[in-house]
Amino acid sequence: METSDQKTKEQLCKEMLEKIFLEAENEAAELLIEYPETVNIEFDCSVDDKVTVATRLLYGENEKYDKITNIRNIEKAKIYYLNHFVRTNEIYDKEMNFNSDGYNAQKRRIMEQILVVKKVEYLNNIIEEYQDSNETNNNEKIDWLGQPSQLAYLILQLIEKKYIESPGNRQQDRKSQRKIARLIYDCFSIKDLKGEKETTFDNFYKEFYSNSLTSAAQERFRIKENI
Repeated sequence: METSDQKTKEQLCKEMLEKIFLEAENEAAELLIEYPETVNIEFDCSVDDKVTVATRLLYGENEKYDKITNIRNIEKAKIYYLNHFVRTNEIYDKEMNFNSDGYNAQKRRIMEQILVVKKVEYLNNIIEEYQDSNETNNNEKIDWLGQPSQLAYLILQLIEKKYIESPGNRQQDRKSQRKIARLIYDCFSIKDLKGEKETTFDNFYKEFYSNSLTSAAQERFRIKENI
């Protein structure tokens, strides 16, 4: 049966535990501010690509993670630490005297685990970011099944009707047309008139300032005015 003293110690430890977690969280957040600079130094000093470096750093941080306390599950971690504090004299001794050294030691232990979790999240984000970037730069394009002139005319229609805005100058000058032609060309796989190979950018860009669609074809692709 629990004694009143044990209950009192448990309550005191619980109060201190909340304080420890709050301070540990704040300290971990402050230390994390400097971490991106540390990671960038690792990038600069390594001959490997950034994903490889970040993965290596990630492995090192995961090795530091304490699976027993499992700080990712805060509520369960608090239960673990509370039971530990009540059983030991690290925070309060048997006479209920506060142990500042034990308090600081436990706060540092918890802070380091919280920091590990934050570093892991940061590194995972870096890895995902660069992997997404590599996928984007992998020359994957959307297949355009029509003619280059048809796609160019549709884009010009969308600009004219103000469904999309041309980059750069709002006026439809050559420089602005070339910018948006490049954006579209980089996103779409556009076959030449024979449908055998991808058309060149210059051929596609030409359709922006000298579209080759006939008047009848333009009428079929014309976007109707809003009612």
